[in-house]
Amino acid sequence: IGVGFLCALITPKLPPLNSLKDEFCPGVEPQGLRDFSNYDSLWSAATTEAMARAGRAPSFAELLPRIGRGVAEVWLSLIPVVMGLGTAALILAEYTPLFDWLGFPLIAVLNLFGLAEAPAAAPLMFVGFTDMFLPALVGGSIESELTRFVVATVSVCQLIYMSEVGALIVKSKIPLGFFHIGGIFLIRTAIALPCVALIGHWIF
Repeated sequence: IGVGFLCALITPKLPPLNSLKDEFCPGVEPQGLRDFSNYDSLWSAATTEAMARAGRAPSFAELLPRIGRGVAEVWLSLIPVVMGLGTAALILAEYTPLFDWLGFPLIAVLNLFGLAEAPAAAPLMFVGFTDMFLPALVGGSIESELTRFVVATVSVCQLIYMSEVGALIVKSKIPLGFFHIGGIFLIRTAIALPCVALIGHWIF
């Protein structure tokens, strides 16, 4: 959790996220700074404002069609992408040297961090870009508990994987494309890997 929080603090300060314009969605007006000095406490301000916002929310009958459209969109557009990308990534990881090539420069880094079976673990750092669970699945044959811990934990901290979060961001109105997503993935990997390796040595 701490490593993920650290990634969340640092990543927005670096490209490509720090280059995004501070703009609101069409139809949304900036509220600016609010004065909450007339409330007794921050908790009182939060609960009062939350209740006021909830009072302006649509009724359940009005929300139901919107919920149905959202669920249908996930079923019909996202799940096929998840299944397709996950299957393709598993094929590439198991039957092609693609991720071995990508991970080759990381072998020296993993050796520097004192991780055993670095040649087997290095490709898994990039497999996580396709799906969060694939590194743990593909790396099941790694015998070192420390290395397995680092691979599994880093894959969770990377957070950006194209089978779900990445696909959602690319499909959304957020101005981030595939290469932006890849850059965010690499930044989170660079932040998480040394931290997780240090924690792993402390545990194991």
